[in-house]
Amino acid sequence: MVERGPAQAVILKREGSDAMEVSARVMAGQSVAVQETYDPARQGWHGAQRLPAHQDVKGFLVVAAPPGDPVILLRFARLLEDWLGRDAWHRGVAAWRFDRGE
Repeated sequence: MVERGPAQAVILKREGSDAMEVSARVMAGQSVAVQETYDPARQGWHGAQRLPAHQDVKGFLVVAAPPGDPVILLRFARLLEDWLGRDAWHRGVAAWRFDRGE
């Protein structure tokens, strides 16, 4: 859905569980509202440009898109906590296997 303006057609294409592509005609000063729960790890991109995103009053994601017909890629970014947790898990499995003599 495009905010602050007349109703516009919006095309949403899912790319697995961690990404989606949104296409919409956006005028200056408009944003694209996606009915997905806001998560700070979800980032919007238009080409190499990161787009600002925020939470609306209902808790959904709103992306400030550039004017025109942008194709916005929304994807989850790997946070430092994810990398540290994955590293700790791998180290734990390695230590467990070492203790078992594998």
